[in-house]
Amino acid sequence: MRFTIGIDELLEDPGALLVEVAPEPALYEHWHLPGAIMMPLEALGHPSRRDVAPRRLLEERLGGLGISDEDELVLYSDLGNRYAYYAFWILWCHGSRNARVLDGGKAGWKKRGLPREVEPRSRPASRFRLDDPDWSDRISMGELLSRLEDPSLMIIDARSPEEYSGREGAPPDHLYEQPLMWGHMPGAVNIPWDSLYRDGMEELKDPGDVQRTLLDAGIRKDQEVAVYCRTGARASLPWFCLRHVLGFPRVRLYDGGWAEWGNAMGTPIDVEAVDRGRGDALRTTRAPSPFRRIPTGIVGVRADPGIAACGSGG
Repeated sequence: MRFTIGIDELLEDPGALLVEVAPEPALYEHWHLPGAIMMPLEALGHPSRRDVAPRRLLEERLGGLGISDEDELVLYSDLGNRYAYYAFWILWCHGSRNARVLDGGKAGWKKRGLPREVEPRSRPASRFRLDDPDWSDRISMGELLSRLEDPSLMIIDARSPEEYSGREGAPPDHLYEQPLMWGHMPGAVNIPWDSLYRDGMEELKDPGDVQRTLLDAGIRKDQEVAVYCRTGARASLPWFCLRHVLGFPRVRLYDGGWAEWGNAMGTPIDVEAVDRGRGDALRTTRAPSPFRRIPTGIVGVRADPGIAACGSGG
């Protein structure tokens, strides 16, 4: 079963419920696809800790948005469609099979010059039920720490090359959320999340092109794969591609991400690149403290509470 839908397909079959997964309500309010309702990113987050919301709270919140058990959902978002894939991952882990991601996202819709809306849409509250979560598609920091030397586990760092190498601590859209330490997990290979899109687009590359990218990085289908970024949103795209486009049987998202690993006491960290051909790190120096490199004017800026609650800024 395909879990994406193209823009042309959507235009020909408009029966699905469009849902914009919005890290900031202003993005939805600025403009959205006609008929789309807003799912605030914070609706997916735990109310008192950095985690996914409990199942019953997810049911209550999403049902309160007017999403029902019978709805066929089409998810999309700003910022590279990352939050659509992240929301899909959460729903998938709770047994939902009625969601698809709009291939091309909001940017693709805009690029085609298709109609937009600014008036918010709402629906009457409805009954929405999920299964108890099956976290087999999730991996924890504790398990990763215990398996860094395990050859059956491949680790993908889906952040930018600058973050992976330790030259930067956070992506440009989250400069106020600098980690204490910069670099990457030992042994991780860098496959930037947006390298799985067609150039200049937010549409997935052909499966053959995606597979070549993975093979070039040494990722094989017979291995277990863990993928991470900073907080889970960007990494949910490679998770989706491996799991649902290429059919890898064992792909797990580390949504704790660099926000957890790079701030934890004693976690091993490498900088620079890993040469998979030789099987060793080109350099394995502990990442330096980044405090002198935090951009001017960023210190003291508070993260958006909705993003912080869900832990999925990027």
